[in-house]
Amino acid sequence: MIGKACTFLLACLDRPNWGLMHQRSARGSVLRACLVLSGAALMLAGTLPAQSMPETSSSRIGLLRVPTPGVTIAPTARVSGTGLRLSFTASVTGLPAVGRTVLLQSRKGTGLWKTVATTRWSGQGKITLSYVPLAAAAYQYRTVIAAAKGLKAVVGRVIPFTVKPTTNTVGLSHSGGTDWSGVKTFRFSVSAPSGVDTRSRASRKVTLEVRHVGDPTWTSAGLVTTGATGVATFNVRVSRSGRFEARAVLHAAPGMPSSTSAVVAYAIQPTLVLPDNAKSTPISKATLGVGGLLGAAVPDQFGSIRIWDAGVAWNQIETKPNTDPSTWNWTKLDGIVAEAERKNQKLLYVFGLVPRFYAADPEAPAAPGYPLGGSQAPTRSGADKLDGTGANANGVGDPAMDSYRRFATAMVKRYKGRMDAYQSWNETNLKFFWQGSAAQAAELTKILDEVTTAEDPAALTVTASIATRSPSGFFPFVDDYLTELATRNWPGDVYSAHFYPQFSWEVSHIMKLEGMFMRVLADAGAPTKPIWNTETNYRTNGTEEETRALIANPLTDAQIRTVVGQIYIRSLSAGIARTYWYGWIKPPVECFVFCLGIPMWTDTTATKAMGQLAVWLATPGAAAESIEGCTTNASSLTSCRLTMQGGSHKYIVWSETSTSTFVTVGGAKVTGTHTLTGNSLPYSARGYTATTEPALVDVA
Repeated sequence: MIGKACTFLLACLDRPNWGLMHQRSARGSVLRACLVLSGAALMLAGTLPAQSMPETSSSRIGLLRVPTPGVTIAPTARVSGTGLRLSFTASVTGLPAVGRTVLLQSRKGTGLWKTVATTRWSGQGKITLSYVPLAAAAYQYRTVIAAAKGLKAVVGRVIPFTVKPTTNTVGLSHSGGTDWSGVKTFRFSVSAPSGVDTRSRASRKVTLEVRHVGDPTWTSAGLVTTGATGVATFNVRVSRSGRFEARAVLHAAPGMPSSTSAVVAYAIQPTLVLPDNAKSTPISKATLGVGGLLGAAVPDQFGSIRIWDAGVAWNQIETKPNTDPSTWNWTKLDGIVAEAERKNQKLLYVFGLVPRFYAADPEAPAAPGYPLGGSQAPTRSGADKLDGTGANANGVGDPAMDSYRRFATAMVKRYKGRMDAYQSWNETNLKFFWQGSAAQAAELTKILDEVTTAEDPAALTVTASIATRSPSGFFPFVDDYLTELATRNWPGDVYSAHFYPQFSWEVSHIMKLEGMFMRVLADAGAPTKPIWNTETNYRTNGTEEETRALIANPLTDAQIRTVVGQIYIRSLSAGIARTYWYGWIKPPVECFVFCLGIPMWTDTTATKAMGQLAVWLATPGAAAESIEGCTTNASSLTSCRLTMQGGSHKYIVWSETSTSTFVTVGGAKVTGTHTLTGNSLPYSARGYTATTEPALVDVA
C-alpha cells in the first residue's frame, strides 16, 4: 500500500500544470516521506533487519539506513546451435531498484568497458544476462544499475572470465572400400567443432577438397552445410585408382574464422580388368623374348634376351669403389653380347644389385641368394668403411647417386650400338630388389635416360619393372613411382611390368594383370609408349602344398603348349609389344622361394612351342607384321587376326573350353591349320576342331 501511494503521488507531481519550483519542492518532500515509511515498514516486517544494513555505501535518512542498490553476478557458459554463449546470473540488492535498467559490461584487459547486454529488474528473483563473445580473450565483466532520475548509477563487482582460444577445427573421416571398379563412391563425414571453447557448429558451410598425392593443387569436390548437430556428408565418385588426400575447409562466419581439417589419406586400389583390345600391335622377331639366369646360349628363335640373374649385375662388374671402368669385370657380359650379335638377337640389360660399398645400408638383406646391400639405394660414396664407420657412415655421402650414373655411363659407352635397351631397375616395388623410395627409383630412370640420350641415342631406356602378381606389393608403390616419373617429365622410352598369373589362376588371367597396369598408366596421365612384359611364367610362387603337388604332377606337354602359346599371343593382342619368358635354365629347377612352373631350355616342350610361334610370326619373307585384338564367339572359339607381309591375313585360334568346332574364321573360309607341334591339317569340308592349344589358320 505504501509503495502504491508513493507511486501515485510522484505521478501527480509530474503533471504539467504544476510549477517547476513547486514540482521540485514537492517531489523532494514526497520522496523523503516515502523512503522513511518504506524503511519502517520493512523493519516492522522483518525483511530488512537494522543490524544487517551495511554501514558503508549507504544513504542516511533520519535514523534509517537504506542500503545502496547493488548487483552481483556469477557466469556460466554453454554451447548451443548459435555457438558459445555466456550467461550471467545477477542478484540485485538494495532499494529502490524496481524498474531500474541493469547493464552487463565487458572489456579486454584494461580496455574500455562496453555494454553487451541489458535487462530490467522486475523486483522478483534473479535476472539472467546472456552474451555471445566474438573472440577468444581474457575478459573482465561487471554489472551496472543504470542511473535514473535523481539516482546515481551503481557499479557492481568486477569478475574475470577467459574465453579459451577456439580451435574451430573441423573433423573429417571417410568410409568406403578401397577397390577400384570403374567408379567408386567414397563417403566423407564432416563434423564441425564442439565443446565450450569452440564456435558455432550448425549451418556452417564446408567445402571438401581432394587431390592426388604429389599434386600441389587441391580441387573442390563439393560444398555442404552442416546440420543442427554440426555434421555433413559428402559422396565423392572416384573414377581412377591411386593414392589421394582430402581435407575439409570450414568457411568463415560472422565472428568465427575459417579453418581446415587435418588431411585424410585414402586410396583406390586398382583391380584386375580386361584390357581394351589393341587395334593393332606391331610384331617383330624381338616380340618373342626370354631372359633370366641364362645358363647357356639362347637359340636364335628368341628374338630378344633380357640380361638378368646372369652373373653380370652391377655388383659383379664393379667390385671395387671408385676405380677406372677399364679395370672392371666385363668378361662375361662381353661374351653374352657377342653371342647375341651372331644370332641377331636384341639385348636388354637390367641395372640392379648395388655394390655394398655404395649401398645406403650395406648390411641390409636383399632377396634370398642376393648379397647384402644389393637392394639399397646407391647413396653412399664408397669412401667410408663397410663396418659403419667413416665420413659417410650415415649412407648419404652420395645423395645424387652419382655412382649409378658412372656405372650407367661406362655400360652404355662400352656397348654403344650393340645393346638394344637398358632397364633402370628390376621390380622396384618389391623389397627383395629395391628398398629405396619411389622418388629415388624414378631418379634412376631419369639418370639412365640422360645417359642413353647422351651416349647412345639409338638405345631405348626402359622404366623400372613393376611386379603385378602381389596386390599389396603392386599398389601403392606403382602410383608413387608414376607420380615421380611425371614430375621428371616422364623419362624413358618403354614402360615395363612383370605379368605372372597367380599360381591358381587360369592362363587367361594374364590379360587382367595387363589391363590393370594399362589402366594405372592411363589414370596417371602417362604418355603413350610401348609396354614390355619383361618377366612372365606360369604356376610360380605357390604355397608349399601347391608346389609339392606341381612337382608330383607336372604340367603335361599339351598344357605347356597351351600356356606358352596363349601367354605370348594374348599379350600381343592386348598391346604388349614384347614378352620375355623367365628364365633360361635347365630343368629340374631347384625351388627355393620363387619356383618356375615352365622353365625354358634347349629342346624342352616350351622351347619347341616357342620355336613354332617364331615360325608363324617371324619367318623372313613370310612374317606377321601386326596382330589385332582377339575376339571370342558364342562357341568359345577365340580368334586373333594377323596381318602378314604383303597384306594378307591369317588367324591364330584356340578354344576357351576343351574344344570348339569351326569352318570359318572372321567370315573367311578356312583352308588349313597348323599346330604348335609342327603338324599341318589340310582343308576339310567337315570343319576343324580347336583345342586350348593355339593353332595358326589359313583363310581364303
